[in-house]
Amino acid sequence: MKRFTILALLVAMFTMGIQARGKQPIVFNKLPEAVQTEVKKNFTEDQIHFITSQRIMPRRYMYVFTLADNTQFKYDNKARLKKINSPAGVPEALLPEEIKTYVANTFPNTIITEYEPEMLSQKVKLDEKMTLIFSKKGKFIRIDD
Repeated sequence: MKRFTILALLVAMFTMGIQARGKQPIVFNKLPEAVQTEVKKNFTEDQIHFITSQRIMPRRYMYVFTLADNTQFKYDNKARLKKINSPAGVPEALLPEEIKTYVANTFPNTIITEYEPEMLSQKVKLDEKMTLIFSKKGKFIRIDD
């Protein structure tokens, strides 16, 4: 009986967690202070078209910012950049210097349309639909098609 109760409780918590993951609109001044500070380094509030917040886990949120030109960028609640997607090109200020230099030298006349730092690597997608993988320190590793 005790195992059944624990199992039922875990299922209920899991179900509530899934339901709570929907995206909700949020205003800029309701964001965590660290996220506001990080975003203000590269954008003004006027550039931001809308913001949504999504609960990933208890006490973990993802904030998605959409600009008027359809650029989207994501931060977690600890102000860590998670992804940038921009059809017009990712703002250079948000890219690591090593990656900007490598792309400019190796693939001139291309635009970086997506940047995604991950736990052990960094992904960059070019306008030619090519994906480049870099180490966490910015060293080129390989091309993914």
